[in-house]
Amino acid sequence: MKQNAPFLHKLIFNILFAFLLVPALPIPCRAEIVTTDEALVVANNWINLVIHRRGNWGGSDSAAVKEIKPMKRGERNLGYFCQVSPQGYIVLSLLKELSPVTDFSWESNLDPENDEGMADLIKDCIEHNLNAIEKQAGPIEKATTEQLQSIIQIPHRKSWQNLTVEPIEFEESLGSIEPLADYQQGQELLTSRWHQFYPYNMWCPTPPSGSSCTQANCTVGCVGLSACEIMRYWNWPPYGTVAPYNNPPYAWWNMPDKAYSSSPISVKVAVAELCSEVADAILSDYCISECATGSNFTRVKNAIEAYFRYGTA
Repeated sequence: MKQNAPFLHKLIFNILFAFLLVPALPIPCRAEIVTTDEALVVANNWINLVIHRRGNWGGSDSAAVKEIKPMKRGERNLGYFCQVSPQGYIVLSLLKELSPVTDFSWESNLDPENDEGMADLIKDCIEHNLNAIEKQAGPIEKATTEQLQSIIQIPHRKSWQNLTVEPIEFEESLGSIEPLADYQQGQELLTSRWHQFYPYNMWCPTPPSGSSCTQANCTVGCVGLSACEIMRYWNWPPYGTVAPYNNPPYAWWNMPDKAYSSSPISVKVAVAELCSEVADAILSDYCISECATGSNFTRVKNAIEAYFRYGTA
C-alpha cells in the first residue's frame, strides 16, 4: 500500500487540477421583475432628467410622482403607471431587461383603467412585446436574462443602473450621465412637427350623431399620424396600390415640417389626403372618446405593406 501512496497522491492531484481547468458553467439568471419601490425611484429620476434637459416639466420648474400603481389589462400586470403632479404621466416596464420608460407625457394625463384611446394603445404595445417574448421564452416569470437578451438584442441594464440610484446622487450625476435612449443623442430622427387637428384632419370623418366632439372633424389619431410622418420622411410611396389609395399621387413636395390653418390650400390638401387615407387604411376608430381617434399599431405594418408599397424585409 505504501508503494502505491505516491501514485494515489498524484492521481488525486491530477483529478483536482483537471476540475480546476474545467470552465464553470454559467448559472441561468431569472429575468428581473421591477419592484414598486424601484419603479418609483426611476420615475422621479426620469422627471428630473427631463427637467434637466428641457428646463421644465410641461412648463413647471418641478414635478414629482403623485401616485404609482400597476398598469394592467385584466389580471395581467404590464408594468407600472405613475401619475405626475402637477400634470403628466410615466409608464414603466415590468422587467429590467426592457427599456425603463415605455411611454410618458409632461402635459397630458391618462387614465390607466381605460381600455380605449391612448391607454389602450399603450397596453397593446406592451402586451404585444410581452407576448412576443413569451412565445420564444415561455412565461415571463420563468424566463432568463439570457433568453430575453437574445430576443431583445438591446441591453437596457445600464439605463436601469443609471435611473435607480438615489435621487440626490442622480441629480448630482445629471451633467455626466450617459444617454438613456437606444440611439446616441444628436440629430433628431424626424424634423416634422405634425399634429392631429386642422389642417391634418380636415378630410377625416365628421363626428357621429350624439358624439361629444365639438370639432368639425375627428382627429387623425396618434398611430395614423406617426405612420404619416414616417412616410413623409421617406417621401414614399408615390401612390398606393389599390383604390382609394392609388389616385392621385401623394404631393410630398407640398408637405412641410409643419402645416398651419394659414398654409396654402395645396399644402393643406396634401397633408389631409395622406392623413385621412392612412387613418382609413389602419382601420382607425374615429371619435371613440370625444374627438379622439384610436387604432392598433400592428395594423400599421399590415397597411403599409398591403396598400403603400413598403416591403416585408
